Amino acid sequence: HPRKAVQYLAELVAAAMVDPARVFGQHPVDRQQVLASLADFDLAKVARGDEAGIPAARAKVVQRSIVATGLAAASADMLRSNSVLEHLPDVDAALAEWARITPSGGFGIHGIDVIDHRSYSQPAIHALEFLTVASKEPIVFESNRLRLHEFEARFARHGFEVLDQWRGPKIEIPDDLRRRMVDPWRTMPVEQLEYGWSQFLVRKK
Repeated sequence: HPRKAVQYLAELVAAAMVDPARVFGQHPVDRQQVLASLADFDLAKVARGDEAGIPAARAKVVQRSIVATGLAAASADMLRSNSVLEHLPDVDAALAEWARITPSGGFGIHGIDVIDHRSYSQPAIHALEFLTVASKEPIVFESNRLRLHEFEARFARHGFEVLDQWRGPKIEIPDDLRRRMVDPWRTMPVEQLEYGWSQFLVRKK
């Protein structure tokens, strides 16, 4: 949704101003740097979702396929995704395109939510319940069911180095749920299953 995407930019700026570490972790970015880089933006318009607040020489809003962006090679200094990668049937296709458009030294910040999304509206469903479903389909309950360590490996496969990773709280896994899981999750170490969300900071090599 283009309007919401523009509004999210304003929300990201607000988060960076209030608590830079929330956005940048321990990397040395301060509020004055954020403000200086946004001097020619009309943040009031951006907050309303009006892309006219974004100077055309600096950025533009486009809506294209995630696996065929149409952007020039090495043209995107920073990519940001939030709860996207877990919904893709072909993660490698997306990461290959992201690697193509990111120059060496370019960054990515990617939030990945690997829990059973049904649990958001139906709390009785455990966050890992979808790992008990035997299916060869790439998407089950709107998710590809890859675990966080698998995303980390795929970043590396496509030339992205993971610089930092922020994880959400651990998920308690009852014994009966563990027994009902199907392969490959049944035999995965608990430490590869117990985190349901992470934000990755990556850099293209």
